[in-house]
Amino acid sequence: MYKIAAVGNLPHIRALALIGVEWFDENDEVTQKIREIISNKEYAILIVSEDVYVKHQELLDNVKRPEFSVVILGKDEEKASKVLEKKIERALGIRIFE
Repeated sequence: MYKIAAVGNLPHIRALALIGVEWFDENDEVTQKIREIISNKEYAILIVSEDVYVKHQELLDNVKRPEFSVVILGKDEEKASKVLEKKIERALGIRIFE
């Protein structure tokens, strides 16, 4: 089973920890944590806030793992949840939201 990680401080990103997503705060070591997640074959999805994406765009855009997806979530929670649902379904091959 693949894991999902999230990096960011938006409320809907922090809330993902309630459903088992590994959540990481934006801190000085966030670049290293993103590298660890990308290189760890147990992870299939990395969810980041827009500001994290902007700061680490080059790193996140150059992931060479076809089974790995980066999901960028903004402040619009409804749009963010729809994007997330589609990415999780694609990565895991199952629908977990009804």
